[in-house]
Amino acid sequence: WPEFAYTQTYVADNNNLIVYKYPFSKILIDFGCLFFVFFVVIFAYYSKAQESKESKIQLANAISDATKDELTGLFNRKVFKEQAFKNKIKMTPFTVIAIDGDRVKRINDKFGHHVGDEVISIIADSMKKVFRSTDYLIRTGGDEFIAILPDCSESKSLILAKKLRAAVKENRLKSMDVEVSVSTGIAMSTEHETLNNVIMRADEDLYESKRHRS
Repeated sequence: WPEFAYTQTYVADNNNLIVYKYPFSKILIDFGCLFFVFFVVIFAYYSKAQESKESKIQLANAISDATKDELTGLFNRKVFKEQAFKNKIKMTPFTVIAIDGDRVKRINDKFGHHVGDEVISIIADSMKKVFRSTDYLIRTGGDEFIAILPDCSESKSLILAKKLRAAVKENRLKSMDVEVSVSTGIAMSTEHETLNNVIMRADEDLYESKRHRS
């Protein structure tokens, strides 16, 4: 079979004719090797980038899991140490709503902790329905919660607290005739005030509302 080749002809100084032939098969092999090396480099780079991306996702998920309450899916106290949370609170005025489950200890003692956990879940689910996705909903321990609402006026927070109390009452444990309810207290942040201080004022407002009800 005839071999096809790239041919280039030159005339030397002594008028001799010089013919260069480069077989196309050799060209294909050489370029094929270059393409293979290029493909290997690109594939290795892509694999490394994907591995780095997956590692970042796993790290983000691990951080997210560490700041979430296992029973309710709300944030736990560890969120207070997150830099993104600190930056948000530092840069934006916010309202704190302190939330306590009513008679949860009595429900635990009478019906068992599994029913108490169900009550806690009802409160948490009601919080998720009432508040915005941008709000920080935190279970601080037991039957105690706080909602931190960035860029939310005190008047709007009062409306949301009222909606929350109504939403929780609607979800009573009918099978056991257990009424679920919460008490709330509200405090609006002021300039240069720490988060802890705002939470303390919200707690004071909550205890005051409990005293008026009892």
